[in-house]
Amino acid sequence: MQYVNVESSGRDHLKLSVIGAKQINWGVAVGDDLDRLDEYGWNELLKKKYIVFARINPYQKFRIIEECQKRGEIVAVTGQGVSDTQALACANIGIAMGITGSKK
Repeated sequence: MQYVNVESSGRDHLKLSVIGAKQINWGVAVGDDLDRLDEYGWNELLKKKYIVFARINPYQKFRIIEECQKRGEIVAVTGQGVSDTQALACANIGIAMGITGSKK
């Protein structure tokens, strides 16, 4: 399974991304949809080869990682801000981008 996180500023971009993903039979989950998923819903979503996650908050990122790991997936996460800390820490592989170890 692979996933794409849609980062867009406008609702039109989000709608186009979701429509496009559905047309090619990718899984799609938009923010609050994740909060309503039960075990069956997660199973159905995560058995798709490609999934678009859009407008997700830090807790939802953590939940995605947790659900993938429960199903035996190895999870790699990239992040660059404080809001990505929990996801980077709980992933099997965490890649912090644009962060340096010292200040000049």
